Amino acid sequence: MGPTLRHFFSLILIILMVAVAFADVPKGSIGGVVTDQETGEPLAGVNVIIKNTHMGAATDLSGEYAIRNVAPGKYD
Repeated sequence: MGPTLRHFFSLILIILMVAVAFADVPKGSIGGVVTDQETGEPLAGVNVIIKNTHMGAATDLSGEYAIRNVAPGKYD
């Protein structure tokens, strides 16, 4: 194999490695409604955080929240 062909294969290998490194992992979201346990009324302004991460969201006026771009898995 000549130097030009070797360079070509090296370049292809580098491109493939970069593509794999930047491959987008499918992500989802976690959401729900926070309500008062006794009255059932929605709670606004509650911080909902995924344990052991920096991800979270605050509930809106309807008590609803959505945490987006969450990788698949089990969370607390």
